[in-house]
This record gives sequence, C-alpha cells and structure tokens, in this order.
Amino acid sequence: MLFGFGSNSQGVLGTGDDQDRSCPDRVLDLSSVRCLLCSGVHCLATTLEGRVFAWGSNEFRQVCVEDAEVKSVATATEIRFPCPIKIIATSIWHCLAISDHDQVWSWGWGQHGQLGYKSAIQPTPKLVPIEGFSFKAAACGWKHSLVMTQEGKLLGWGSNKNGVLGPKDRVVAEVPSLVALPFNVSSIACGMNHSVCLSCDGQVFAFGDNKFGQLGRSVEEVRCSFEPVAVMESKTFVAIACGWNHCLALEENGMVWGWGKNDLGQLGPGTKQPYLAPRRMIVDVPCKKIFCGSESCIVETFEGCYLSWGWNEHHNINPSSALHVMTPSPLDERIKEIVAVGGASVFCTLKE
Repeated sequence: MLFGFGSNSQGVLGTGDDQDRSCPDRVLDLSSVRCLLCSGVHCLATTLEGRVFAWGSNEFRQVCVEDAEVKSVATATEIRFPCPIKIIATSIWHCLAISDHDQVWSWGWGQHGQLGYKSAIQPTPKLVPIEGFSFKAAACGWKHSLVMTQEGKLLGWGSNKNGVLGPKDRVVAEVPSLVALPFNVSSIACGMNHSVCLSCDGQVFAFGDNKFGQLGRSVEEVRCSFEPVAVMESKTFVAIACGWNHCLALEENGMVWGWGKNDLGQLGPGTKQPYLAPRRMIVDVPCKKIFCGSESCIVETFEGCYLSWGWNEHHNINPSSALHVMTPSPLDERIKEIVAVGGASVFCTLKE
C-alpha cells in the first residue's frame, strides 16, 4: 500500500483531488508497483507485470489523455504498450519507457528534440529510433534525455545548448547518438539543464549548465561544459541524485556531499548562495540512500531514519509552517520506505 504527502498540485499524489497532504495519506490503489517516479507535476509507475500507469498534469499529454482540454488527471490511468515495460523515466513535461525487448518509447513535450524525433507534443507513446542496444537505465532533464546501456555506455538526445548531452557538435540532437565519454558509467541522473553520471570506479562527473555550480565548479571557472567535469576525484561514491539545480552524492563510507543551488536551503544552513564546490552535508551519521526533490533533500540512515531539509512550502519535509527547513528534520517516524521523491511530493510505505 502506497502513501504520499506534500504537494498535490494537479493531482500528482493520485488521491482524486488536488489538496496538499502534510502527513502520509493513502494515495494509490495500484498493487505490485515495481517502480514509481514523480516529476513534481505528474507521476509514472510500472508494475511487476510491466504495465504502466500515469496521473497528474496532462498539459503536454504526459498522462496520454489526448483531449487537450484535460489538463490533469487525479487518478492512476493506464498507458497501453504492446509489450511489458522494464524501465521508465520522466521530467516535468516528457516521459520515456523501455520495454523488455529494449524498445524505447517517448511521449509528451518535444519542442527541443527530447523525444528523439520531431514532434512538438506527442500525445501517445511513440518509438524512438534506437536499435542494437540493451538498456539498464534512463533519465530525463528539462529538454534532454539520456539512456544507459548494460555495458555502461550513454546515448542522448534533445537540446545540447549548454553541453547537457556532453561532447556533441549540434545545439539540438533530435536523433539519439552515443555520448562520447572516456569511461563507462554505472548510474545517471539529470537536473533541469545538467547531467551527472557515476563511473564504474565510483567517480562523479557532471556536464551541462553551471549557472548555480551544478558542475561543482565556480561560475567564473566554468559557465557550462560539453566535457565531463570530475566533481571530486579524491572520493569514491556509490550513488548520485539531482534536483532541478542541485546535486547529492553518497560516498562509500555513508557520507553525503552536495553542491549547486541553495536559495531555499536545499543544501543546508549558513548561506543562500550556491555551493560552487562539493560540501559535506550536515548529517551526523552514515547514510545508505539519497533522494532529491526539486529543491529539497532526503537521506536514509543505516538505522532506517529519514531526514529531510530544503523547500517546505507544501509540507513535504514536516507539517510546520516554515517555508524552508535549513537543517535535517526527521520525517514521519511511521515511514518504512521512501519510494519516490519529485518536486515537493513524497511517496512511501508505512510500518505495520
């Protein structure tokens, strides 16, 4: 049974209404959910059988309701595919799905080529012209898409204005092509206008826009980069996560590091200025999982406690009236597992 709290704008929690929740409330009747993703305005979920459901904003047909007058759908709606889906990815306005046969489908907003073909708005899933690869993961930014192969190679498409697709000579790459990285990757994540990847030997690299220090460098040093920038070469990491303009990385010893935009306290106290270099987060104990909302962070400690900080306008961190929570705050102690975080919405299971 799934529960949710925080922002319910456009029905993103799937409760059938648009009222925010300050405490975990039952939100979905779906059973056997394998993966749930939240963009902040809509959600995608896959079941163990490979079925796909969506709800929330339909402004760019993210829920695949073709009627343009239907701007949002507050309950889970199935998106039909001819075969089971194993991987999903989503940004605010477009979505990806990868089948068990490694076919890649996309739909939603595509004005900048992020769908992998020419279409301003694609109301239903359409095949992306990619063949000959076996896929392991996918991620979506605001105007770009990335997929990772089983061998650790990256393919990307969409807007490359700030180098968010890495070393490519085109401003818009409408046709998917390999990202020329000098290493293989084990994990990928996308912010709005930047990309982050974890190499197979535990190094973090970032490329794309650096307006808020998303690449872990000062703006004066790097405004944007089409080449992967090593974020912290002296550390070994096991996980990465991206908000809109900030990043987290989990070190192998459980320490959490962050960099990027900090205007709403998403990287902790002391300043609202961007963190232009990675800084250890103010968590006193080792952690085993990290999550980013659009402008907030959640970590899970090895004791099973969840701590969060950042933007709290929708009570996605705690029920207080504080707009920003600047230091790690315990989430509801009934939470058993965080399932998905996106925008200012959180999905979880509860302890029995």
